[in-house]
Amino acid sequence: MSPLCTTAMLPFYTTALSQVYTTAMSPVYTTAMLPVYTTDMSPVYSTVMSPVHTTAMLLVYTTVLLPVNILHLVCPSMLQLCRRSILQLCCPSILQICRPSILQLCRPSILQLCCSSILQLCCLSIYFI
Repeated sequence: MSPLCTTAMLPFYTTALSQVYTTAMSPVYTTAMLPVYTTDMSPVYSTVMSPVHTTAMLLVYTTVLLPVNILHLVCPSMLQLCRRSILQLCCPSILQICRPSILQLCRPSILQLCCSSILQLCCLSIYFI
């Protein structure tokens, strides 16, 4: 009984389970789970987390810097604010909007112009920081 059990059952047990475990379980884990993490999770991280970073930076920049300063600024100094700080992050085209119209705008509409147009006119490269 024991020679029959050890020589007949053990080879069947070891070869069948080791083949099932190594060829079925490890390829499923390495080839199916890792590409899901590297190709699906990393684009989610790079495209979702970086806009959160840039929009958080822009929202802090526009809602803290602009409301604090613009409400206490006159129109000519608004042009200096646009040249010095906004153009460091945005496209040069925002200066073309600021030059002709800022001197004709009142204080509430300056906030509406800047808060709405800065996020629309920013360079595409700012979203890949």
